[in-house]
Amino acid sequence: MAEKVQYRAFQRNTLLEEIQCILHEYPDNEQIIKELLQNAEDAGARSVKMGPCPSCRSDHLPDPYKKYMSGPAFCFYNDSVFEEEDWQGITMVRKSNKHDDPLKVGKFGIGFKSVFHITDTVMVISGKTILFIDPLYEEIDPKKSAEKALKALLYQMDADEVVPTHSLNALTRNIIDPELAGLAIHLEGITGSYFRMRYPDAVQCGYGMKVPSEIYTQSQAEEVMEYARRILEHVKAKISNP
Repeated sequence: MAEKVQYRAFQRNTLLEEIQCILHEYPDNEQIIKELLQNAEDAGARSVKMGPCPSCRSDHLPDPYKKYMSGPAFCFYNDSVFEEEDWQGITMVRKSNKHDDPLKVGKFGIGFKSVFHITDTVMVISGKTILFIDPLYEEIDPKKSAEKALKALLYQMDADEVVPTHSLNALTRNIIDPELAGLAIHLEGITGSYFRMRYPDAVQCGYGMKVPSEIYTQSQAEEVMEYARRILEHVKAKISNP
């Protein structure tokens, strides 16, 4: 019997690991304040305020906000408003938009991440936009989890049966299991294609784009999570008892 081919995938650092590397490069001292002040100057701010903020009442806030807006914090304010390139710079790791303007020393680039020396999470508010940066947050993508589970099962059965697709329905065609096929159909019947679920700018509704949270209801999200859970459990049982 021919020996099965062994597969390996390219590994990427997590957001937490990337930030830990940055913190090793930036000192835990007054440099943190200097970075914030430099960002404000580069953004053209005319007024800056900073200081500790006590705990605030958060009972009236939606659940996703309570975690980040309940405890004490160190607040840094300036009167500038973020532009699109600022949001891009602050949401990228090890990439800054300062190279586009030689007059700007460090506008919301790598140095800004040094604030994680003194906090686990960062909240940025500018205009009508709010951003939470939480390196410890683990995103759960139920459709992607189900896809990886089905591919793992196919690899165990026969690596040659694994097709290069993100479609759950296509993957289950090579697995003779009506229950798995039914779960895959139900899950994708809610989420639609991989691109619709995974990429916000691929969701077109009416005359504009919408993010997934504006397309899927809470009950649909719960259904998808349940179908994915059942797929993972079913696959686990089949792999454990081939």
